[in-house]
Amino acid sequence: MTEFRSGQYLTFRVGRHDFAMLADSVRGVLPIHELVSEERPSSLAGHATMQGEMFPVFDLRVKLNLRGGVQGRNPSIVVVSTAEGLAGFVADGISEVVYARQRDYRAGKIRLGRARPVIDAESLELVTL
Repeated sequence: MTEFRSGQYLTFRVGRHDFAMLADSVRGVLPIHELVSEERPSSLAGHATMQGEMFPVFDLRVKLNLRGGVQGRNPSIVVVSTAEGLAGFVADGISEVVYARQRDYRAGKIRLGRARPVIDAESLELVTL
């Protein structure tokens, strides 16, 4: 994320790692059974539909080069808004929404309880090639 903004952040877990994302970019959270899988050797996990709009869903573990980890008990699809439209990624679990201020942010992480790296929906490049 290029510039930190105080506000609400969705916190979630992917592959034994905790992350935070500005809640303004999140358009919804869908249950994992909404994922229509695709057999492709890439970070594209499949697609889903929200409010009549189909969008790609990515495996964030592959996208961020994360090792290991098993899928959580309550995996979900986090739907975000990008410049190209809607896109989604699979999260092993959604933790909570936290309010973070400038003083809670250091070195790319929100430090409320455990440190969580902040990722930007736009920087994830969630588009199909």
